[in-house]
Amino acid sequence: MFLEADGIVPDDLGPLGVFKFRDPSLNLDSVVVVDTAPHGVAAGGVRMLGDVTVKEVAQLARVMSYKFATFDIPIGGAKAGVLLDPRDGRRRAALRSFGRSAASLLKTGLYVPGEDMGTNAEDLAQIYDAAGVKDFSPSPLATKVVDGLPLEDQFTGFGVAVSARTALELAGMELNGAKVAVEGYGKVGRGVVRAIHRMGAKVVAVSTVEGTLYSPDGLDVQKLESMRREYGDSLVLHYGLPPLRREDLYSLDVDVLVPGARMHVIDGARLRSVRAKVIVEAANEPLTEEAEELAFRRGILVVPDLVANAGGVLSEVMARAVGVNDESAIFKFLEQTISSKVRDSLSVGRPPRLALIEEARRKLLTPTSVTDPVRELERRFGK
Repeated sequence: MFLEADGIVPDDLGPLGVFKFRDPSLNLDSVVVVDTAPHGVAAGGVRMLGDVTVKEVAQLARVMSYKFATFDIPIGGAKAGVLLDPRDGRRRAALRSFGRSAASLLKTGLYVPGEDMGTNAEDLAQIYDAAGVKDFSPSPLATKVVDGLPLEDQFTGFGVAVSARTALELAGMELNGAKVAVEGYGKVGRGVVRAIHRMGAKVVAVSTVEGTLYSPDGLDVQKLESMRREYGDSLVLHYGLPPLRREDLYSLDVDVLVPGARMHVIDGARLRSVRAKVIVEAANEPLTEEAEELAFRRGILVVPDLVANAGGVLSEVMARAVGVNDESAIFKFLEQTISSKVRDSLSVGRPPRLALIEEARRKLLTPTSVTDPVRELERRFGK
């Protein structure tokens, strides 16, 4: 069960509601945090981890509020947490239990779940089915797998790669040949590595919970993908190189560092050892506020999570709300939209994430004239 005190401090934005559920038959705890819902609709992923906390879920729900506002998407932010190791044999039963518990939220549309750490499109189908929402059907792209990798993960990874390329250009460098280290070679990390490698970068390091793989000459990306399928997180123990510690990844001599796992893994002390010229936040809020400010003072370009990892969210908006299911059109849209937002966010003359949050809060606290969010999405994103 959730052992920590919630640690949630409400403010002028939210959260709108914190909904905790317990299933004694499975010894299972889960939670949904709806942070904002300006039109009665909020969205965010379902995170299934053995150590997820209510506080973390609430923080992630706030990130979703800011992310939607950053791109002027008229949807509120939310997040769910299921306190279970995704490798646990109770996984399917836990997903269905969560669906039954959260049924009223799903049926009213107050909470629209998505994929997150530990969950995928098939899991969402189980959740909706258990909730009794029979008309749920994921977009055709949500369940499509291309070259062994879910397309949604590729959209997210592509957005991170575009962010890295744009930031390097602003720094007078090129992505082609740049040395890149990626934390978290899992759901999002695989998409990042594939996309950034195809753009010509040299992936010299990846990490999992088991440690870090590092080769200054570059890792074999095809071998990484193959070994990930065979060994999961333990691939770092079988690749053929002596693994480093997980935390060693942050201080490697690279051009681009991509933190892609949990929140606040880089604080001020750790930031002082970072040698990268560019940090691209593939995870949600991986740097503390102190680290964001220190990076700015050191001249390290940090592409905020609110922009860098928005590829999955934007692709789902395009596919599910607007009805665009041409993957090439979505890749083109992501390239244009994310590149433009990266340039804007890195030209404000202060820590970019803090500036984006300030602007997002202003938008969220300003009364809106939007009455039909679906039509507004169609108008903005061009159906």
